[in-house]
This record gives sequence, C-alpha cells and structure tokens, in this order.
Amino acid sequence: AAEHIGTDNSKLMLALQAALGTAHWRNGEHDNALHHMHRSMDMAREREDRPAQCRAHGSLGSAYMSLGEHRLAATHFEQQHTLAVELSDGPSAVSALSNLGLLRTSQSDHRGALVCHKKANTVARNLGDVPLLQAQQLGHMGSCYQQLGDYEKAISCHQKHLHLAQRLKLPAEQCKACDKLSQAYTSNLNFSSAMASYKQLLTLGVETRDLH
Repeated sequence: AAEHIGTDNSKLMLALQAALGTAHWRNGEHDNALHHMHRSMDMAREREDRPAQCRAHGSLGSAYMSLGEHRLAATHFEQQHTLAVELSDGPSAVSALSNLGLLRTSQSDHRGALVCHKKANTVARNLGDVPLLQAQQLGHMGSCYQQLGDYEKAISCHQKHLHLAQRLKLPAEQCKACDKLSQAYTSNLNFSSAMASYKQLLTLGVETRDLH
C-alpha cells in the first residue's frame, strides 16, 4: 500500500518501508519483511541519510541472525557499528557490538563474544545515562566467562548486573541476573550462595509472575 499513496516525500516513504518491514516480520512473512527492509536501506542510501542506514543495518542484521544467516547478519552489524561510531550514536554502537557478541556465542566462539561484549560494556558505561545497557552487557559478559570456565569472573559480572538491575528497579532484569548468578555459583561449587540466589529468583518470580 505504501508504494501507491502517491507521496513525493521520500523521508515518509523511507519510514513506511521500515515500518512495513517490521510489520511483515512480526507476522512471520520473512521474505516480504526482508524486501521492505532492503528497500528502506536503498532509499536511505539514495537520501544519504546515515542515521536511517544505521537503523536499516540493525534491522537487517537482526532479521538475518534470526534466520540463521550468520555471515549476512555479521556484515550488517559490522556496518551498523561503523556508522554508529561515525554518528556518535552510542546506543546503536552498543546494540551492534552486543549482537555481534551473541552471534559469536551462537557459534561457540565465547572468547570472541567476550571481546564484543566488553567493548559494548565500555561504550555503555561511557554513555552514563543508560545504565540498563551496561547491566545487560555485564550479564552477557558473565555468560561468556561461565562458558570459558572462569567462574569467579562470571560471578563478579552477574553480581554487578544484579546490583544495577536492583538500582534501576527492574524485576525482570533482576530475575535474569539471579538465574545466571545461581548457575555460576553452582559451577564454582558454592552451593549455599547458589541456593540463596535461587531463593531470590523464586521470590522475584512470584512477585513479578515471571516464573519459568
């Protein structure tokens, strides 16, 4: 429908293409979604609209990652990161680095993933006013350390994640941190602390109805 509205406003058309891509994706119409996402990218390039290109790379990267197309996903996330740095767009840079880390985790490259999440954490920390981004990266770093068998560092990261989540009063984020922390304590044979974290998770789950 967007192609037939008769508008000459290329900025509006670009936004419509991006919105159509999101809508089709949510409906499970992946081919149509990718078509509109690529149209959005092409229009952003024609307009030399770098923020829109950055967003389009992020959308395409996430789409291809969901479809298991890791090489294409990595290419888009890398380009998103490059543009984000050029634009001084910290949140987009964090998103790109974090997704690159998750890609490497899915390929069992936990050291590579850790590098990405450490960089994302540094950017998030320097933003200052977006502590949730830092909390999430600490959680990802803890998971990487867990997979690498460095349980002490995993515990440290998950504790910091939990403290930030508590400060921000985000129960769902606290649940994630407690869950990961209990696993790290168990791996480190600290069963009393693991039990305490499990009990904290249970309490949070009951309070937020977020039992798994």
